[in-house]
Amino acid sequence: MLVNGVLYKTFKKYYCSPWNNVDTHHTIVHGNEGWTFARQDVNLTLAYPSSVVKKDDNDYLVTGYQVILFTDGSESKAYISSGGLMEDFISFTFICNQITTLSYRFWLYGTERESITARDPVRITC
Repeated sequence: MLVNGVLYKTFKKYYCSPWNNVDTHHTIVHGNEGWTFARQDVNLTLAYPSSVVKKDDNDYLVTGYQVILFTDGSESKAYISSGGLMEDFISFTFICNQITTLSYRFWLYGTERESITARDPVRITC
């Protein structure tokens, strides 16, 4: 039996979850998507909240993330383009050069704004 498939040459994992109290910090959004296209440079942006949810309606603070990026290229870069940890929004940008396939898996962790107390850490490094 012959099965056609896609071989991903590269995957990169980006993550940060500095919290010890896992009881109040949980997955607030997750997703995955994938594409195949002609060879090109690609910029992928993942943002929370999405354009469907108004920022003023968001009662969660971002406390961590995990992104697994699959490409058929050898180079990619990633950075947080706006917002960040302990804020109510975050936007990631991934830059991939000369690829024909791209897919990702994405988890964003957070906590309700009211659950943060003065004893929780305010300095976050990843």
